[in-house]
Amino acid sequence: MTHDDDRSRHATDGGGTQPLPADAFGERTAGLPQSVTTTTPMSDLPAAAAQQQPQPPAFEPPRPAPAGGYEAPAGGYEAPAGGYGPPAAGPRRSPRGRRGLILAACALAGIAIGVGAERLVAIGGKGSQTATQPTATASAAPVSADVSSFDPVGTGFPRQTGGVWSSEGYNSATFGNLKPGIGLLLDLGTARPLRSVTLDSRAGTVTVELRAADTRANSVDGYQRVGGTVQAKGPTTLPASSGGSHRYWLVWVTGLAPRADGKFAVQLGAVTARS
Repeated sequence: MTHDDDRSRHATDGGGTQPLPADAFGERTAGLPQSVTTTTPMSDLPAAAAQQQPQPPAFEPPRPAPAGGYEAPAGGYEAPAGGYGPPAAGPRRSPRGRRGLILAACALAGIAIGVGAERLVAIGGKGSQTATQPTATASAAPVSADVSSFDPVGTGFPRQTGGVWSSEGYNSATFGNLKPGIGLLLDLGTARPLRSVTLDSRAGTVTVELRAADTRANSVDGYQRVGGTVQAKGPTTLPASSGGSHRYWLVWVTGLAPRADGKFAVQLGAVTARS
């Protein structure tokens, strides 16, 4: 530029520069823009100015929550217009309502199980149902019966004294091999089931069994056995609940007890049918 050349011509011999006279500078810059911007190289900036360049912010640790917690604003938090998440499927039921539904479901399940069990019992019982008979006990109610001696081949119990039936004496416990046994026959007058027949063996241990029939027979084979044999000594109960309903019940003695005189006999007292 022209003014730069003029400045260079005014350089002093010592290597410095001299400012131009005001009138000479004004004449030479007439008609030119009056604002001139000069640029200083970065290397000429002082060190302090270079240190003032903007730096990235340092990391600050999160601040702990205040002791009293965060307080909601006075107006509360407003949900967005669309709500949070998908819309609810339906109105929520209260805990009491849910509990009622659970109890009702359990009740219905119990009813269904009970009905099913009843049907299974009914189906399983067809053709194979077994009636439950009362357990034979000595406390069952006595039944009126006519008691008589039974002996197909002899006198059996020839005498009764004070309600005690006594047999003759034999040479062995098996009636001296003269007969299979003797008995007492109970006639109920009509067929009916019994729970038991009770008796009292007064002369030691004897072997007895209970038999029954619908008609009176002269042979022991005409009476069917009810239960097994029993070793009777003192008060004894013969179970009869498995025998069904019959008019005649026979207390059949097949083994005798020894007596003091060396003979064998049987004494039965308080023979009673019970239902």
